[in-house]
Amino acid sequence: MCVTHAAFWGGDFTPDALGAAYARLETAVPVFFALSGFLLVRPWIRARAGGTPPDVRRYAVSRAWRILPAYWAVVTVVYVIYLWRPDGSPHGHGWGDYLRHLSFTQIYGVGHVHTGLTQMWSMCVEVAFYLALPLLGLLLLRARRAWTVPAAMVALSVGWLVLVTATEVFGKTARSWPPGFAAAFAAGMAVALLVDRVRLPRWPLLLAAAVAYGVLLTPLAGPIDLRLPTPAQGVTKFLLEALIGGLLVAAFATGPSRVLGSRPMVWLGSISYEFFLLHVIVMEFVVLDLFGWSLFTGSTWPIVVVTTAITIVLSWGLHVGVERYRAAVSRPRAAEVIGR
Repeated sequence: MCVTHAAFWGGDFTPDALGAAYARLETAVPVFFALSGFLLVRPWIRARAGGTPPDVRRYAVSRAWRILPAYWAVVTVVYVIYLWRPDGSPHGHGWGDYLRHLSFTQIYGVGHVHTGLTQMWSMCVEVAFYLALPLLGLLLLRARRAWTVPAAMVALSVGWLVLVTATEVFGKTARSWPPGFAAAFAAGMAVALLVDRVRLPRWPLLLAAAVAYGVLLTPLAGPIDLRLPTPAQGVTKFLLEALIGGLLVAAFATGPSRVLGSRPMVWLGSISYEFFLLHVIVMEFVVLDLFGWSLFTGSTWPIVVVTTAITIVLSWGLHVGVERYRAAVSRPRAAEVIGR
């Protein structure tokens, strides 16, 4: 995501293959959704096979600790920064929109997203999936055929995307609402249903993902700028992104990867969420203050390199801070339980 955001800042969303490739790197978000669908639904699938159903309370507490402290901290810091820092955008200001960000509701309506927090729309979608997961898990346990659950989610995506691209009944932000991305989560769930039954060869899956990405660069998937796609283009784009997410998750689900399993990659993975939260506000400072460039000027890769270097350091600090806070909160409770 850092690369596609830097390319947007640098004006490299050009009407050619390279510009399309930069723009479509936004597919990293549906890939993450597919990964969430794969990882979080597996305990329910094991329960369907005779295992113990997941503890919903434990699941909720775990998700809350992983998501909320860091997210709330970044949102609050960004709002405080812009009490003094000039903001060229009139959107997202005030207590009402601050509370919208804290509650993951800023995408529901136009004009609520604050500068430096534009990437957080995907957290609104992700949190909606977290909330829906226990219900989806229950459906998986009770359905005669487990495939009907991800299939229904794909159908929901298609129906929703046709509706919101053909009309504006729910407003201009509706394409980024959770129903549109249900197919991406369903792709990960489908992989979870397959992975223990079928051997999934890695390289053919990666090749298929590359081919799907190539199609994503064509006009079949709609414009790469902010123009609205046709219903057919909207459905094609979102389903291709879901397919790519499922293929990439499947490619690495059946066995270890020497690259992804290396110590540097594991460490970077441990702070990837914090990196996601911080990189846009860091990029704002890098582009506007450090380099002195305005929007659609400058160069993509210097922005990427400097933003990444600074954000990694800040992400590590945020991650350590949250973990220490969690340990400090959990320690008295653990002592109380032991005392009983």
